[in-house]
Amino acid sequence: MKKDARKKIRFCVLLVVTLVCTTGLFYTVFANAKRAGDEVTQRSFDELTSETKRLATSVANTIHTDQVILTAMADLLANQDLSDYRNPAVLEIMRSFDLDKTFISDLELLMPNERMLRRSGIWYNVTSMLDFEKEKAKGAYISDREKTLLRRAKR
Repeated sequence: MKKDARKKIRFCVLLVVTLVCTTGLFYTVFANAKRAGDEVTQRSFDELTSETKRLATSVANTIHTDQVILTAMADLLANQDLSDYRNPAVLEIMRSFDLDKTFISDLELLMPNERMLRRSGIWYNVTSMLDFEKEKAKGAYISDREKTLLRRAKR
């Protein structure tokens, strides 16, 4: 009987040691998996924060560039004879700036006689759509995205 009792005790001890080791192994694996997941999540948030700051800086720089381009264009146009709405220098100035890397999607020049020159060189009568004096009163500004005056479905 002593042999059987020893075998049972040895079996129970081995079973308890196996259960403790298995539990410890599971705990270690799951704790490390959670820690690795937390680390990956934190790195993702850190990278997202960094990229958001980089994007915000890029957007701010592009807006500043747009303001510089428009101000330079306005300064050049201010020195032109705008009474002759066919003055080729006006269109040349409007086309002289590369707008590919800007937020400017369209460029138009509104004249006091409610005529508007598009960058394409086409003049439009916008009397019923825009008021030069109201726009002038707003001062220098860059508009939000708006529907075009000529094709209302397009921005």
